[in-house]
Amino acid sequence: MSQLAKISLADNGEDLAVFMAFQSEADVRSRGSSGLPAFNKYKEAGRTTKPPGYARVLAALQPHGYSPQLGRMVNFAMSVVQSL
Repeated sequence: MSQLAKISLADNGEDLAVFMAFQSEADVRSRGSSGLPAFNKYKEAGRTTKPPGYARVLAALQPHGYSPQLGRMVNFAMSVVQSL
């Protein structure tokens, strides 16, 4: 299993692609600046609105094993098994 696939299984696995998208936007505005403030706002707001570049980053990571949807499915399945 690739490291990206392992990251996908984390409860916050989707945050990697979201942060990378925020970082990309920050670099476009000012090379070398940080996307961390925007990422922190995203977390504080309940992780609801993803940055515009999220889909592009996700598409670039998926061929390398990154799949946060898989992580959500595994977590759901584990919660069902635990409730039995």
